[in-house]
Amino acid sequence: MNYQIIFTLSDIGKFILWAAFLIILVYFVFILRQIYVALKDLTKVVDDNRAQIDETLKSAPGITRNFEKISANLSKDVEAFNSTVSNIASLSEKVTNIKNIKDKFSKATSKDKTEKNEENEEEKEKNILIEE
Repeated sequence: MNYQIIFTLSDIGKFILWAAFLIILVYFVFILRQIYVALKDLTKVVDDNRAQIDETLKSAPGITRNFEKISANLSKDVEAFNSTVSNIASLSEKVTNIKNIKDKFSKATSKDKTEKNEENEEEKEKNILIEE
């Protein structure tokens, strides 16, 4: 008896597809097992720390309120600081203007004094010439 086994390209393609399917299926089972182990560990951690988690969740609203109060106070302080800076800038500008006016006035009065001194000297010289 002569038995011949004949494989067609279709048979080889089907074999490769089934082998790939089995590999993917084994990989998928491996991934599901890893997820199961991770969830099992997570459940254990949550169960072991249930009291601390509950305490944290109960204190969260208070923490949020405190944060809101701090934010509101900080906002008010920033606004007050901005208005103070604005007032200082305005005051600085006024002081600069007063200084400029004073400088102009000082120059004008010193010029007048110089002119008067020159006039007084001229009169003295005239008087001296007249007396001689």
